[in-house]
Amino acid sequence: MKYLFKNKIKQNELLTVLCDCAHNGTSESLDYHPHYEMYFCNGSLDGRVIINRTVTELSCPFICIYSPFTMHASIKGGTQGCISSAVYFRRTYWENFSSDVLPLDMSNKNIIFPLTESEAGALRAALSLLKSEDISEAEKATLFASFLNALCRIVPENKRIFICDTNETVSQILKYINANISDKLNADDVSKLFHISRAKLDRDLRTHVGTSFHKVVSQCRISMATDLLADSHYGISKIGAMVGFENPRGFYSFFKRYVGVSPAQYRGNSPQKRAVSTK
Repeated sequence: MKYLFKNKIKQNELLTVLCDCAHNGTSESLDYHPHYEMYFCNGSLDGRVIINRTVTELSCPFICIYSPFTMHASIKGGTQGCISSAVYFRRTYWENFSSDVLPLDMSNKNIIFPLTESEAGALRAALSLLKSEDISEAEKATLFASFLNALCRIVPENKRIFICDTNETVSQILKYINANISDKLNADDVSKLFHISRAKLDRDLRTHVGTSFHKVVSQCRISMATDLLADSHYGISKIGAMVGFENPRGFYSFFKRYVGVSPAQYRGNSPQKRAVSTK
């Protein structure tokens, strides 16, 4: 099983919407990221949803809301051509609305909302409004809040499936790594900060994230570097420093080893290619 750290939200955006994308989950990898995800499978799915180490069998349309740093995947069974949509949003999104507008408490749980075909159709129509290029980011945020509010009305609490978050210490460690990625992160220092032994740190990360402390840090650095190269005006040396490399040559070697091309080549091939300095 591979565990893939992926930052799905573009720089300076509160939420990112991906609608009508082909559903192609596999059993070979789980994603995790530092933000919330609302995943909507619009068709009847004969397959499984994996949240952390919990597997849920489903044979109906559904919506999942994953909390930050949750290892997750949805795996397609026999249904072909299933269409899915996803909305990725930051923790700060919840702060924009009062509890009566946005009633979900997402601080420590993940939720699966099973749907009927008619319920899925109604929600898909509501979600499609987010695809419009004519609405502002503020309007998009409000529309998504209305969508989540409608979801809560359609699927009452007693019909939702609640999955506990990952090990709390591991979750806090992942958040700390992501927030301090520009620093020299050391496993011994982090274990002391969280009052656990180095052996327990390694054991818990391998149990809940599937890899070592060093690999987790590397994944976070690559994810942030690729986002910054594609979606910012920062020079490559500056981006290297932002993800923990004081020496540009060190960043160059690290990036090429993990990605296969140099930072400049990656930026040049990006769909959001920009004319920026590489100094």
